[in-house]
Amino acid sequence: MSEQSNLASNDEAVRASVMSWADALRTRDFDKLMEHYSDDIVVFDVPQPLRKTGKDRYRKDFERWLGEFNGEIDVEFKDMVITAGDDVAFVSTLSRVFERQTEGSGHWVRVTLGLRKTGGRWLAIHEHVSVPMGMAQSANS
Repeated sequence: MSEQSNLASNDEAVRASVMSWADALRTRDFDKLMEHYSDDIVVFDVPQPLRKTGKDRYRKDFERWLGEFNGEIDVEFKDMVITAGDDVAFVSTLSRVFERQTEGSGHWVRVTLGLRKTGGRWLAIHEHVSVPMGMAQSANS
């Protein structure tokens, strides 16, 4: 396999991992969701504390946050950019999680992921989520 096709294959595998993460979020499958994170994940997130470490700690945030949604949830991505090497990858995207019955709900956030290929799987080792100033609703802002 040429280096270029290998890098394209890595990009596809990272994209598949992000989509699998989104499926786990939609179904609130916390075990599957956390399979996408390294044990020592470092997260910079919107809710306090602003810096979190460890997969077990981050799971509690997901359980609390997704418990705030009453109905079925969905997630969408816009302007996703993936840069993947042989064992390290970065993803940047705009993302919005919302209740399906109120599709216009939810805020767009900026997400940057750092991933490492471990045992043939792409695991997030760093995640940064931020809210644009003024909580802009439009992904075009």
